Amino acid sequence: MDAHPVFPSAGLEFLRDLARNNARSWFEENRHYYDHVILPALRDILG
Repeated sequence: MDAHPVFPSAGLEFLRDLARNNARSWFEENRHYYDHVILPALRDILG
């Protein structure tokens, strides 16, 4: 049986922080995490 993709719990914390710090400067400072953790997880989930 294939396992279902799981979004990383640290990724959820990142998204909470993004919502709290709704600013381009914060996002740009944390862009590396978004590009290397959030996007791959979303791509895996969405297939």
